[in-house]
This record gives sequence, structure tokens and C-alpha cells, in this order.
Amino acid sequence: MNRKNRMAQLASQASTSFNTYSYFKVLQEKHKQLSFQTAVVMRITQAGVYVMVQKYGIEGLLAVNEDIEQTQRIETNTDKEEAYLPSEGDFPQVLKVFDPINVQIIAKMVEFRRSILLIYSPEKTKSAKSSAKKAKKQK
Repeated sequence: MNRKNRMAQLASQASTSFNTYSYFKVLQEKHKQLSFQTAVVMRITQAGVYVMVQKYGIEGLLAVNEDIEQTQRIETNTDKEEAYLPSEGDFPQVLKVFDPINVQIIAKMVEFRRSILLIYSPEKTKSAKSSAKKAKKQK
């Protein structure tokens, strides 16, 4: 019985992953829309920053846009649980656990696998933090 349950669970995860990928792929190709959503920092590790997009239930590793990645990378400090993201100014933006951040969701084939990429969007992040503060004040 355990083997059947395990196979059913794997099939369910694969189905969810495929349908999520196809949803964002259709948005990108047919509707020519870029999907920007607010994500929450879940944890900070040496591998990078893990974020979750609550609207879609997507969780993944935060990536930097390819244009920015040439010159700057995400630096993490696991002792303080902080991440330093590249920004337009001289000083990097500091992220902590449960901070809101805007990401761009992209469906892309990476090494012959369908994957969803969560890409850091610096110009949209400032508005995400200000809207989160407004929401806290209204409560």
C-alpha cells in the first residue's frame, strides 16, 4: 500500500508542476504578459534566498536577472539570516526572513526540464514593501 501511495503522490506533484508551468507559459507566449507578483522570503541559506509566491503557492530559489547577474550576485549571511541584493544605489538592499519582495515569474525549459523561475525585480520591490507597510497600518 505504501508504494501505491508514494506513486500517487509523485503523480500528483508532477501534474501540479506541469499545470503551473503551462499556465505561465500561456501567459508569456499567447498573451504577451509578464507576471509580477509579491513573494515572501521563507529562508536564507548559503545556496541563496528561498521565496514563496502566496497567490500561486509557488516556492523556489530567487534568481537575479541575467543583465544584473553579469556584474552583481545575491550575497547571503546565514548567521544573521540576511541577504544582500543588488540595487541601483551604492548600497545593496538587505532582505530578512518574512520580508516581501516582488518577483517576476517565468516558465522556461532549463536542461530539458520544465521549470518556473522566480527572478528578482528591483524596481518593483520598493512598491511591495510600501504596500506591505500600508496593509499593516490599516490592520
